[in-house]
Amino acid sequence: MKKLAYVLFLGLFACLFSCKKDKSLADLLFEFAKVGTEEVDVNTPLTLESSIENAPLASTETAGANDRSLRVQYRADENSPWVDAQLVDQDGNVTYELVKPVPSLKPGTKHKKSEGFAFPVPGIYRYGLEADVFEVVAEREETNNEASSGDGFVRAATNPAFQLTVKVKDPSGLIQPVYGTESVVRIQYLGEK
Repeated sequence: MKKLAYVLFLGLFACLFSCKKDKSLADLLFEFAKVGTEEVDVNTPLTLESSIENAPLASTETAGANDRSLRVQYRADENSPWVDAQLVDQDGNVTYELVKPVPSLKPGTKHKKSEGFAFPVPGIYRYGLEADVFEVVAEREETNNEASSGDGFVRAATNPAFQLTVKVKDPSGLIQPVYGTESVVRIQYLGEK
């Protein structure tokens, strides 16, 4: 029994030195992700700005090329459940998630994007973004790649660097919100600016 305890102790002692996270690995995270306003009229273009950064530590490695994803959720009002919205690109392709390339990033460098969207249906929309969506970059911290708002996501809705929710209204009152989870709301992706 003493021999087993000694072997376990040696194993734990060795792990103190070899089981630590590699501090030299890259670490991709969102520096910011936000829309310019909290409220917009239907079909009025809205810009989402975001920036992915490779942690600016002296020991950080260059992050190789990877992909970033973007998705949008919708709800008709504050009491409705969130549902995934579809995105329609400039070519008419429909998807629930846009995936865009990110170049390799040296430590402390950033990849900024400005993208346009138009919302044809009134309601509340929220964006969710993820760096290195296919996990091709070995990172020091793999749990900090998302930029989202509220309801259990990584970034808090109260952080001004991460304003990712927008309320869309129809001043004419002719277009009604979509209630129920069976109907799909489509958002127009206007491309990069």
